Amino acid sequence: MITAAVFPGQGSQKVGMATALYQKYDLVKELFNEADNVLGFSLTDKIFNGTDEELKATKYAQPALLLVSYSYYKVLEAEKEYRPSLMAGHSLGEYSALTAANALNFTDAIKLVHLRGTLMGEAAEQNPGSMAAVLGANDDEVIALCKEASQDGEIVVPANFNSKGQTVISGTTNGVHKLREKAKEMGKKVLPLPVSGSFHSPLMQSAADKFASALDAVEIKAPAVMVIQNVTATEAVNPDNIRQNLKDQITGSVQWVKSVERMDTVGVKEYTEVGPGNVLCGLITRIIDAEGKSVKSVTDLGY
Repeated sequence: MITAAVFPGQGSQKVGMATALYQKYDLVKELFNEADNVLGFSLTDKIFNGTDEELKATKYAQPALLLVSYSYYKVLEAEKEYRPSLMAGHSLGEYSALTAANALNFTDAIKLVHLRGTLMGEAAEQNPGSMAAVLGANDDEVIALCKEASQDGEIVVPANFNSKGQTVISGTTNGVHKLREKAKEMGKKVLPLPVSGSFHSPLMQSAADKFASALDAVEIKAPAVMVIQNVTATEAVNPDNIRQNLKDQITGSVQWVKSVERMDTVGVKEYTEVGPGNVLCGLITRIIDAEGKSVKSVTDLGY
């Protein structure tokens, strides 16, 4: 049977996540200790004892999610000899997928995503913006709305194609407001998102520029399991292509709909969300016909 592991992105974090996993498995404790040592501060303390606001900060949320998701994966691997046919991750989750697929070394990945989160947070402060979810509009309608709102110096782009009829847009605050007003006239619902910046938009370019040199300094191997990447929605096996796609991802759109459709096309029958929560399970069942397929999270499996 063709199976897929999918890894969640920022927004799935919560204080206390993976507490039972940490208490039960020595290999998880070792990973948490390794992350603390690599980062030079206690990420473990922030995950278990921090505040929601603190853990929401990109510089902590991103390494925390990678650490927790990778821990779940290693437990599945050890206990169930889990070896999916394909992997994919939503935004930050792509790093979890690449780490699980042995394309990235764990310590390199933790350092990378902490830097990625830090740089994205700095870019958000330098270039304030906002994000919103557009509901009930197709891709062409969202693209047209973004183009219309991107006038008079404003920037608005599709950031995440999450599911059919749910696309997140990102850009300057005034531009996003203009799009919301126009969408309302069309009878579409637009929900502002509680985020600290306009991620996956040109306003993140300063973060992308600084992050590129860090990516260039890290070894990336051909993945042991094929990983479908966000910006292309196709499997990447060449390390140079993987590196470039990761660079493009910071300012580019997350093509999650096409990524799931790609997995469906190659015949995936079992999807497992490896990480906290079940956001991706919900998106997958809205993208494809899940009849006869298994779509579960690790928490559904008792972890």
